Amino acid sequence: MHDLEIPETGQFSVDQHVNWGIRGLRQPGWSGAQPSQGAGYLSTEIGLGVAQGWSGALYLPGVLAGGYHPAGANLRNLFRLYHEEGLSFGILSQISLLTRRISPETLQIETRPVVTWRAGRWFLVGGVGFTAASGPGLHSVLSPQARVNYTLPSEIELGVEHYADLGRIEQPNALTRQAHQSFLTIGMPVGRVEVSVGLGHGWTRSSEAWVSRLRLGIEF
Repeated sequence: MHDLEIPETGQFSVDQHVNWGIRGLRQPGWSGAQPSQGAGYLSTEIGLGVAQGWSGALYLPGVLAGGYHPAGANLRNLFRLYHEEGLSFGILSQISLLTRRISPETLQIETRPVVTWRAGRWFLVGGVGFTAASGPGLHSVLSPQARVNYTLPSEIELGVEHYADLGRIEQPNALTRQAHQSFLTIGMPVGRVEVSVGLGHGWTRSSEAWVSRLRLGIEF
């Protein structure tokens, strides 16, 4: 989940995200869905601080299931519009071209207002995504997210995150068909690398039952 920490202008970063399905979907979300149990989902994120309060990134997602399979590309812009006394507000926008290995909608355009609040060792992030997705038929998807982190004196960061997919805005899914996934996370710096691991549980039949996560990030 993105917060509003914008790198310095001209600063590059590389993040490698790996999600591994421990127990997959209880019911497939669409006819082309790939089994997630025992499969890995990778996303390489190459970011750049474009200007003050503005960062961009290229995502290259892929699937590990009987070999590596590229799954499309994603271009993202993040704008921090307000920042004062620990409170920040911004807009994330992105366009994605994805394969049916990871999504039934090949073209997605998303806008996500993001709010963050930092108070001492506490850090809160919340946002609601509005995604226009192509077919079958153009439709819009609502996807709220939230995260709470606490940093220990040892600089170890503990967190709770929640991700939801409420379905089409014009036809909201019943609760049993919505996707709700919660993660417990722990992160720490290891030299120049930021390391974060997490374990997630899905609360509905349309969510992955159990999934593990690893994120490695470095700025240069």
